[in-house]
Amino acid sequence: MAYRQPCTRATIERIRGVDTDYTLRTLLHRRLIVELGRSEAPGRPILYGTGFDFLERFGMVSLEDLPTLEAPIAERLFASSADGDPEAGLEPGAADEPGAAGGRERDALR
Repeated sequence: MAYRQPCTRATIERIRGVDTDYTLRTLLHRRLIVELGRSEAPGRPILYGTGFDFLERFGMVSLEDLPTLEAPIAERLFASSADGDPEAGLEPGAADEPGAAGGRERDALR
């Protein structure tokens, strides 16, 4: 989520390949993520992003401090954005590959 925000619950579920209802509620409760608004997509899903507590917990000042993604993972995550379909090209479990979110950040989504 930190690398690709704002994002919807459906996007997160597509990346992870599992239901994220409990995970999102937990991250919201811990203020690691925040609701950023609503998407213009049908159904107007909630858009999520990282909050200040996320940055503070992982010792960052801004999202620019995130570790760089490995090239194949970055291609998969961001290639679909250029096509206009934010969920196209994502495979379930892509975030589970080594280096997908730099370790600690990926674990925050589990």
